[in-house]
Amino acid sequence: MFIFLLPQLLLAGRIRPYGSRPLTMSNVNPGGWSEYNFTMMLETTLPSTGILEIVFPSANYPDYLGLGTTQYIYAPYPNLKTATFGSSAKIIQIPIGAWDVTQPLTVTIDGIINSPKQGGTGNFELRTKTDSTQSYIVDLGRNFAVVGLAQETKYLLDAEITIANNYAGVVTDYYAKFIPSQDISNVDYLIVFPDLYDLSYLKYCECALIQNIQCASNKYFLNYIYVTGSSGTIPKGTNITIILHNIMNPQYQMNTPLFKFQILEKNTNNTLQQSEAVNGLFIQAGTMKLVKLIPIYQPFAGFIRDFQLQFRPTNPFQYARISTSFYQVLSCTITAGLLDISTYQDSICTPLGRTMYLSNFQSYVQSDYSYDYVEVTFTARIADPQMLTNPVEIYTYIDSEYIYLADKDTQSASSQIYVQNISTIHTSSILMTSSSTTYSASTTLTVKLNVGALIYNYPCLIALEIPTQFTGIPTCSYKDSAGGAYTSLSCNFASGFLNMTVPQITQSPNCLSTGCPTISITDIFNPQVGNQYSLRGFIIQSSTGNLLHEFNITQVIVTPQFSSTVVSQVTNQQNFQTAIDFTINIGFPIPAGVKNLADPFVSFSVIEIQFLQMNLGYSTFAYDLGSGLNDLSNLGCQFESVVAASGQTPSCYLIQGAVAPIASSYALLKVQGYAAISPSGAISFKVPVLYPNTVNAIPRVTISLVQYNSKIRNVLMASSYNIGSVKSQPGSPLLTFSGPILQSLVLQGETSVTYQFKTIFGIPTSNINGLYYQLPQSYTFNISKILISIDGNYIDSQYIQGFKNFIFIMFSQTFSNGVLHTLTIEKVDVPVSLPSGAITHYIYTTLNGQLANSVQYTMPSLTFGPFYDIQTIIDVTNTNHPFANYSIAFTTTMKSFLGSYILITFPAQYNLITNPPYLDNTPTCNLQNVSSTTQIQYSIPTAQTFKIYQFAPVVSGQRITINIYGIKNPNAAATYSLQIQLKDINDQVIEQNTKSVTITSTSFTPNSLTISKIDCIPDNSQALSIFKFTFTPTFVVPKLALIIITFPPADYAQLYSISQTLVNCRVYQSTIINLRQCNLDNVNSQVIIQTDLPIAANNITYIEYYGLLSQQNPSSGISFQIKYNNLIIANSISVPTVVVSTPANWQYVVNLSFSPQNEAEIAYYNFQMQLNQFVILSSYTIFVRFPYQYDYIMGIEKLQVSSSALDGALKMQLLYNHIIISGFYENKNFTGTLDITLLGIINPNRLNNNPTDFFGFGIMNGNTIIAGNLSIPGIIPQLAPMGISLQSVACASSYSRYYSQYTFSFTPLQNILATANGGQLYIDFPNDFVIDHFTGACTATSTFSFFSSCQWDYFRFMFITNNQQWAAGKQLNLSITNVLTPDTQGQTKNFIIYNYDKTNKIVLGRSYSNLNDASLYFSYDGLQIDVNLLQPIILEVGSYSDPITINMTDIALNTITLSPNVLNSTIIITPNPVQIVAGTKSVTFSIAAPRTILLKTFYIQWSKTGDTLPVTYAPLRLTQINMVKGTIIRTLKVETMAYMPNNGSSYPLYITTNNPPYQQLLITLSFYANHTRQQYYILDTTLQAMNMNYVEVIRSGMNLQAISIANLSSTQLSMQKLQYSVNYTVNTSSTYNFSSLTIYLALTGYDADSFQLDISQLVIPIVQQEFRNPKILDASAIKITRSSATFNVLGDIYGFIYYVYADQHMPDPTFQGTKFPINNLTMSYSNPKYGVNYIRVSTLDVNFTISDLIQGHDYEIFIFIMNLNRVSNPKFQKLYFQTLQSQKIALMTLKVDQASIDSQVKLDYIQKMSDMITISSTRIIERTTQCQQESLDVSTTPSQYLYWNLMILPDPANMNDANSPLALAQTLNNRRTEIQQFITRLDSEPFFTVEEINENIPSFVVSPEMIDRTTSSISLRFSVSYCGKAYLIFRERQNSQNLSLINQTITANQMPSVQFPSAYQIKLGLNESNQPITSYNLTIMNTATFYQYNYTSLNQQTVYDIFISLENNWVINKELFSNSSVSRFTAKTVKIISNIISMLIKEVQFQ
Repeated sequence: MFIFLLPQLLLAGRIRPYGSRPLTMSNVNPGGWSEYNFTMMLETTLPSTGILEIVFPSANYPDYLGLGTTQYIYAPYPNLKTATFGSSAKIIQIPIGAWDVTQPLTVTIDGIINSPKQGGTGNFELRTKTDSTQSYIVDLGRNFAVVGLAQETKYLLDAEITIANNYAGVVTDYYAKFIPSQDISNVDYLIVFPDLYDLSYLKYCECALIQNIQCASNKYFLNYIYVTGSSGTIPKGTNITIILHNIMNPQYQMNTPLFKFQILEKNTNNTLQQSEAVNGLFIQAGTMKLVKLIPIYQPFAGFIRDFQLQFRPTNPFQYARISTSFYQVLSCTITAGLLDISTYQDSICTPLGRTMYLSNFQSYVQSDYSYDYVEVTFTARIADPQMLTNPVEIYTYIDSEYIYLADKDTQSASSQIYVQNISTIHTSSILMTSSSTTYSASTTLTVKLNVGALIYNYPCLIALEIPTQFTGIPTCSYKDSAGGAYTSLSCNFASGFLNMTVPQITQSPNCLSTGCPTISITDIFNPQVGNQYSLRGFIIQSSTGNLLHEFNITQVIVTPQFSSTVVSQVTNQQNFQTAIDFTINIGFPIPAGVKNLADPFVSFSVIEIQFLQMNLGYSTFAYDLGSGLNDLSNLGCQFESVVAASGQTPSCYLIQGAVAPIASSYALLKVQGYAAISPSGAISFKVPVLYPNTVNAIPRVTISLVQYNSKIRNVLMASSYNIGSVKSQPGSPLLTFSGPILQSLVLQGETSVTYQFKTIFGIPTSNINGLYYQLPQSYTFNISKILISIDGNYIDSQYIQGFKNFIFIMFSQTFSNGVLHTLTIEKVDVPVSLPSGAITHYIYTTLNGQLANSVQYTMPSLTFGPFYDIQTIIDVTNTNHPFANYSIAFTTTMKSFLGSYILITFPAQYNLITNPPYLDNTPTCNLQNVSSTTQIQYSIPTAQTFKIYQFAPVVSGQRITINIYGIKNPNAAATYSLQIQLKDINDQVIEQNTKSVTITSTSFTPNSLTISKIDCIPDNSQALSIFKFTFTPTFVVPKLALIIITFPPADYAQLYSISQTLVNCRVYQSTIINLRQCNLDNVNSQVIIQTDLPIAANNITYIEYYGLLSQQNPSSGISFQIKYNNLIIANSISVPTVVVSTPANWQYVVNLSFSPQNEAEIAYYNFQMQLNQFVILSSYTIFVRFPYQYDYIMGIEKLQVSSSALDGALKMQLLYNHIIISGFYENKNFTGTLDITLLGIINPNRLNNNPTDFFGFGIMNGNTIIAGNLSIPGIIPQLAPMGISLQSVACASSYSRYYSQYTFSFTPLQNILATANGGQLYIDFPNDFVIDHFTGACTATSTFSFFSSCQWDYFRFMFITNNQQWAAGKQLNLSITNVLTPDTQGQTKNFIIYNYDKTNKIVLGRSYSNLNDASLYFSYDGLQIDVNLLQPIILEVGSYSDPITINMTDIALNTITLSPNVLNSTIIITPNPVQIVAGTKSVTFSIAAPRTILLKTFYIQWSKTGDTLPVTYAPLRLTQINMVKGTIIRTLKVETMAYMPNNGSSYPLYITTNNPPYQQLLITLSFYANHTRQQYYILDTTLQAMNMNYVEVIRSGMNLQAISIANLSSTQLSMQKLQYSVNYTVNTSSTYNFSSLTIYLALTGYDADSFQLDISQLVIPIVQQEFRNPKILDASAIKITRSSATFNVLGDIYGFIYYVYADQHMPDPTFQGTKFPINNLTMSYSNPKYGVNYIRVSTLDVNFTISDLIQGHDYEIFIFIMNLNRVSNPKFQKLYFQTLQSQKIALMTLKVDQASIDSQVKLDYIQKMSDMITISSTRIIERTTQCQQESLDVSTTPSQYLYWNLMILPDPANMNDANSPLALAQTLNNRRTEIQQFITRLDSEPFFTVEEINENIPSFVVSPEMIDRTTSSISLRFSVSYCGKAYLIFRERQNSQNLSLINQTITANQMPSVQFPSAYQIKLGLNESNQPITSYNLTIMNTATFYQYNYTSLNQQTVYDIFISLENNWVINKELFSNSSVSRFTAKTVKIISNIISMLIKEVQFQ
């Protein structure tokens, strides 16, 4: 039998591989340089000195691993670490420090030289230590990973990279040429570009030799291009050229570094051939596009002209140099294409001689838009044309040193301008004047054509160059001489040119005095911006174009100054913080002050203020204006009448040290963020400054209004102002002052501050007169919330200006002198922590910008926050106790900030340095870590302080608990005060308090330690043993305590048998106690263990010591001692003697075999021992010892053990390198081979030819091996196998928890042996899979083996084939079907495929995850349904489990049915199936198993129905069941009784359980302790008087009731499967005279061992009889549903409740008739039902529920009471109640594209739809009608469609609206796609109808009326509104002959005082008293006609009443109309007339 499970208690400290590829390598070739990445999970938290050791397989790697002096080791990246080598040159030690064990850790080591061996390497071992000096291993992973190495890399014959276009930044084609040195096939190609390449433009690639070629860059290594595809074998020497389309060249000129080419084995990083040094390329500078040089005017030689240079670079650049051939560049500006680097900085163009330099802009990014170009506008003096052959050369760079050239253009502008030499000299005699120099003003230009004696008698063109800043539509006129009149002259003004033609120019010389020909130009407007503008004119001969004259004028436009602008200061005190007040009136509209960084060429404005450093020879403002701020900082101006631009905040930014045009330095302030300003607008703000230090200096500021248009800076207005001279002395002190008074002195609060003072003189109203309030440090004055009042009058916010250091309050009214003034500032924030000293500050009054009066104030002392609800708990208060634990809890009243800490100060009697305590490892302190990468820390700054720091800020009201462990109490008993403080980062107190602790006088003495047991495993003489010590400490052993075990040196000369480095320890209770160390002191024969966690008191504790000590003889004298901080805290007082056994002849021959035998492989280990007639008891165990070369858990964490010789459920317990196996059945005569097979053992690494140490195996009785061998020879593992080339691993399903098919494609790199020669393939599934059975199939490529199957064993699938030898390199496919995909989602670990030689037991080849990824990714295909919170179910056999919960992620929209399946039919699950009802999200079930079941692990597999399609919920994961016996004993609760009277009868006494037995449980009851006499309690005196014993009395047949004083209803109660309770009653006689009655209980039966009684004796007090009638004090209905009602009855005594409920109007019952119901005809018509319950609780009330009621029905209940003496009360309590109305029927109409559906098919469809919504198919019916007015055909026109009408009926018990019929119909409507799976022709549109049925309760259209009456009959008729039923009852009214009425119709609501039968009674044919009466009913199918009924055989002259009720035509739950609508038709029959009278009447009639 076998079982696989986790070891009983896994040994502490594992390092586990993380992820599917925990060890990856960048190079997998032998001897190659590689980067290794280890990804792991640690289990034990390390200190900051923590070390990770990585042990490389020693036989395979070179010494020191090839690492040089420069190491690149990261833990994790980018944390660079410096590693050292440990005890071996193959062990690398990495200081990783503390690491969060919840996070995976990746360690990267670059530069490792791979093993030179191809194939597997053996296992890597990882281990952690607390520091580099410790030998103790904290966490260990000896079998961390094994990797494979491919074959050695060959070099390519040739490799070359060429390029189609080598210009920088160009996207072009690259040609990679490979010439292989060996034939290649099934390969990929890798092209490694230099790092500087951007490969994101790569689109596709081509190669004539590669089909289906694809290429892509690696997502991690962006400079790698992988090329994949398919090709046949390519011979060596072939030229393989791969064309890579769209590679972007580097973006500046360079010679690139080398390229690298590799040919890889397909889908691996195995390099087959490579060239590591492929020559690089020369990249030329990029080209410019669209280069244009545009002159603004005709470029004449020697002229100063404006030019626009436009160019479009190819590559990004940060700097540019533009060289020109002009004589000089005078100015330049960037006007397009380059973006500024910040809002307050402009891009810069700097002219230097003939060159322009561009800088201070964002890196240029090329755009695809045609207009995206760089534009530079510049002014230059034109040189001689011969020098302008190449006027502009453009060079862009990526660096400020102008070294790395990105683009250049030296030719494009060479032909773009033509420079002319002017053929005539400048004519200075021609004068041009302007009438105005005012900006924007209209001006007249006058040109006097003084050309001297020249005569031009032909037309001349006068061309004027007028700058574009001039505007207007000019009017031109001309006169040719003095005194002549002006005549109009045609002129054209465009693009800066004004052209006119004059007919001729004739004049005399020096015409200026006589009158020259003159041109007058009007209606021209000057520029808006002040500047010097050059206007130039030319006279040109029209016919020839010859230039005759040139003349010019320089027009100076004066920059306007601000008007009505006020500049003043708050105070002009020397070296004083003040504010300068600017109120600026603009006078014309300006754009908003918002520069858009994304487009700074849009027009915007800036207000610039220059604060001069020098003025009139005096020093004035500092560069930073005294702010201490950095350049480009926001100065914090206060804005008043400023409207913010949309999305902006007005602000002023400081630019330090700008240089003014006049070479005076100044601080520049740029004001921006305001909205556009109108002509009448103004802007007002205050600028905080430190007033200059030089007395009498006059500070000066210059204000400029600047507008940018396309980056051209224009100063629109500018003014300079002197402000108040610097004064040296402050004003006079105030006369009287007091304060401040703070409303609250508590930190972090809000307060008001009040001052009082008198001024010496009055201060008038002014915006520069007021109070200057210097802000006290640490207080916060939020200007947006504070309120300021003076003398009780609140100051409007417009008069308050707040700055960093002061607040200025302007006086809105005159401030009177000599008057006591009160200043109050409210809503001031008190400091967050206690200031370290006194806080002083000043208040000044200011007058005309100067200080007037002043006074210094001192802020009062503040109160820090008090912690409240402080609690201190000390677990031990003895004096001198060395490890007391202090728990200090408190609640904060303040908040803290980052960097705050908690400081606990102890009195001087404590010394925390000598005896250092520590903080709880996992603080329950409610403090949070600052981040996920940091942890809360503690330190001990002084001997009396304990500091906790590095936690997230706390909030007010936060409860904090600090647990400090290991404090040594003072040596004197007293009450000591502890101070708790919360301090900020500056050590200032935020809050504090003190709390006293009391230390008692009892001094600490070391505790006594009793070692209850010492186990030596094994304890055979001369055996090497594990020592296991058992003890129960009565005290807490603190963390970091030292447990010292001293062995007697005489018996134990050496404390280890093999090596001291192999010694280890384990300490555990119910969980592992992590250890810091386990070391040996060989001198003192001591084992020293240090714990990393405290050991809890009063729990059984185990210490296991793995030194494998040799046992010779029994020994005593072992002692224990526990120390803490070098103080002894416990000594052992009792230690057992070590037992040594010497069984006879216990040594046997044991054979060991294992397979496979390769190093590092997961293997089977089989131990065999021959026995003859050997007694094997079930209490025995099997002992297995593995050598120390194995990991201490020997293999994988879930080993499997099996045996063909032993029966039972084998289970394992792991000890260090040992396995103890138990759980087998006994065999008292075993002869044969005892075998044990272990699967999951991992072979150790091979170390040369050295065998491992010995194995051990044996049968143990207790700790003694009675048969076995401890010297089984060790093994020599074979070398790790070669690799297998794995092409793919695929699963047919990508979703978790589905049975699926798995396909494996691979190519063996070595032959697969023929089956006959031992060849076999097998596949190991990763541990992500839970495979508890296998029913699938296995197949292989048919040419490999025609027949294939496989044998499943745990995780291993061994293929059974019949194959011949399969050649290496030949692809093979394997598949396995019907294996369940993993329970969880994500990446799995790796599958491993093996090529195995089972003859020689070696693996020839296998897949390696680092060579070929063999993992799969699975995901959930829906929401989660989890069982038992995903935890295993621990099931005690023989009883039902507690309810196990199934939870959904969210509320179920439809009912889901879950059907469990377990591979053992004896396991019972109830209910089965389990349903999660719509509208709920959870359900519970229970599970049970028999006591005979194997105690192993089972799994529940769940199937799911009722889900949507596609599914909403993922399949459920396998639910694990762990069977246990005797672990969880179920308890039976025995009901007790408060008392029992004499002569009384008990109510049923219950024995209950939450966990019923699996099969049967018997409870025996007796009045006797020995259970010999049972049911009747007969006194011994009675028996003696009768001279009989009890048995004789029983057999006599006499009346035992008469002679017993008590009896039981039963003496044995049988509790069966799923029975939660049994009950019995007890009776006492009137002769019972004892004060109590005892009943003895005991358990027997099949499942008795799984249960216990909570009490075994029930003692019932006996009281006197009670003869009074009991009473019901109250009765009420507490819950009513559609089908049930719950009542509460309150009585006045314990007893019985009897009740009967029935239809309303039942005749009153009696107590006897209720207690003993009999067939009563009168009552039976009311449908009575009877019940009983009991008052059994001290509150004397009882709740009971009646069920199976009719919905919407009227009931009444009668309740009686009886006490325990059977005395009843004849009076009853009567309650009326009505159940809730039924849910309505739902109608749905399905549109189906066919004429009809077969009736049987319809039933099938209904069944399938019912299954979809998990209801019975009887609840969906086809809708029919007999009503002639009701048509179910909803089609509007005849068509081929069928409209199928269905109804969903309600569930009477359902109270969940989510499951109402309408909700179910809507669910079906929403799942039409699923319905179309079986109703294939269902229309895809929503259901034609989905609605609730109408009630349509009929009413009378025509009330009942008489149509005829006779002496013996009455006929009536009526008509109704809806189809349905009419019910009539008929009765004669007694003695009615004399009534005068003939007929009458009336309804019940018209006669409320008269009781009518109810509608329900009429339907049942009952009268008002529920008695039968004549009745009749009519079916109404036509509402258009009358219905009539004739009553015959009536008495003459008698009145008859006919009551009628109506009902609708629903299928079920038909609705009656209301009782008030019941109609009574009354009529009287005719009296019989005698024959004579009758004849007379007839005669009269005939006459």
